[in-house]
Amino acid sequence: MKKLNLYVILAVAAMALGSNVLGGVLQVEDITISMGAPTFYTQASGFAIDSSAITADIRLFGASDYEYRINNTSVSVTACQLINDNSSGGFAEGDFAGGGTLTVTGDLVEVLADGSDGAIYATGITILEAVMVKDSTETWALVEDSSQPMPVPNRLGASVDFTPSNGGLNAGINVGNGDILKIDEFNCGFSFTNVMTTPPITSVENFSEMFMIGTQTSLQIRAIPEPCSILLMAVGGVGLLRNRKKYLL
Repeated sequence: MKKLNLYVILAVAAMALGSNVLGGVLQVEDITISMGAPTFYTQASGFAIDSSAITADIRLFGASDYEYRINNTSVSVTACQLINDNSSGGFAEGDFAGGGTLTVTGDLVEVLADGSDGAIYATGITILEAVMVKDSTETWALVEDSSQPMPVPNRLGASVDFTPSNGGLNAGINVGNGDILKIDEFNCGFSFTNVMTTPPITSVENFSEMFMIGTQTSLQIRAIPEPCSILLMAVGGVGLLRNRKKYLL
């Protein structure tokens, strides 16, 4: 019975860590950012983004809906030089230097049940500033989706880990009732669809073109669970499963 109680306690603790409220801190699980047509690659600067966003929605751990929104959003990623062009077979793939900084600015507002804006918590601030986990001596890959039929839709993507370094979600943004909105280390998925190039070509084949524009661009930020949370959930879950089997026998 003591072992069962211990497993139950661990499982409850794991659920608490995985919940959206922990000691007044509302942990962000994901931020979905949709943009228009930013230029994301040039020969001169490599990979870089400097654009306004159409929508930017924030969801908390354990929540089914997006409860916060960033209005008047601007998104930038500092330049990451192309290190290797690994393109082949008509599909683009490149290794880019790490060390880049992602910055998101705008107004943080509440999202009401009907989808409209509610309370305004911050205006004209740096919502998030984060640096790539991989530094300038390491690389990350930007890859064209080879499963898509050529010559369209010319879809490129990348997955890069970041560590918050500044901004509201790093220190915590006060959203009332003594709660603060916060995010820790996260992964950012970059998606560029219907990519256009200059000079115009029918398909993206390599990174030798002058520049590339993603006419439909999205950033998907997802929090990386802390090791202690994963461990507690694993231990608690295994313990409950073992005892469930024991009582069923």
